[in-house]
Amino acid sequence: MKDKNHRAAMVAMEGMRVKRFHTQSLIERQTVGQHTANMLALAFTLHPDPSYELIRAITFHDVAERFTGDTPHPVKNGTPELRQLLNKIENEAARHFEFDESLSESDSRWMHALDMLECMLAGEHELYMGNQYAHRISVWMRGYLLTAPQIPKEIFEFVDAYEHRRSPELAQKIPHDEPWDDGVTAP
Repeated sequence: MKDKNHRAAMVAMEGMRVKRFHTQSLIERQTVGQHTANMLALAFTLHPDPSYELIRAITFHDVAERFTGDTPHPVKNGTPELRQLLNKIENEAARHFEFDESLSESDSRWMHALDMLECMLAGEHELYMGNQYAHRISVWMRGYLLTAPQIPKEIFEFVDAYEHRRSPELAQKIPHDEPWDDGVTAP
């Protein structure tokens, strides 16, 4: 058991280092670990009462990509046989290392929506740093989150009201005539 736990810990840590969007032109690279931390932050701030199962599922949801990499979404969707094979490998790894989590229907909807929301926000971050290539990521995810029927109300409302800006608290602390004012800060 001790060896299996050690191996699971190492696989989880290695999985967190997998690079996302490796086929995209990005200014700032993102790892599975960064994506996971962002999803956890979103869960704790948007979900009224996130369950232990949801938090655990978020924590481990992509670590099995340590074995497959982060296959681009269009490739998975365009090649059902490949998607099925990748899902099989990732699901078997998750079961073997006990990363899998049985979720309620509500938690499953939250899990999927948080994953999509974090992707949208990562695209927005790239876009506002000047990466016009990220526009399609941001627009596609935003459109999906505003039209898919299974999106939790709290996430729909967040996306519907979303505009890229720094927090008002930060805006008040940073003088707008300073050289580090990036123009993104809310007035």
